[in-house]
Amino acid sequence: MTDDPVKNYLEVAVSAPINRSLTYLPPADGEPQIMPGMRVLVPLGGRKITGYVLAGADAAPAGQRLKKIRVENIL
Repeated sequence: MTDDPVKNYLEVAVSAPINRSLTYLPPADGEPQIMPGMRVLVPLGGRKITGYVLAGADAAPAGQRLKKIRVENIL
């Protein structure tokens, strides 16, 4: 994320009928750096859907099991 230190979590807006953003873990080391505005693939309900990174976050919602996101190749 721009000049900020690496964040532990990412807030993602998903293309699904959900009224809030969801929190995900950043991708594994070696994958491209994630920045706000990037399009990513995120797991949701047993499938992968498109999402857009809103911002990094230092904390995750309590009790939520987090999954890693994947950068989507944009052609």
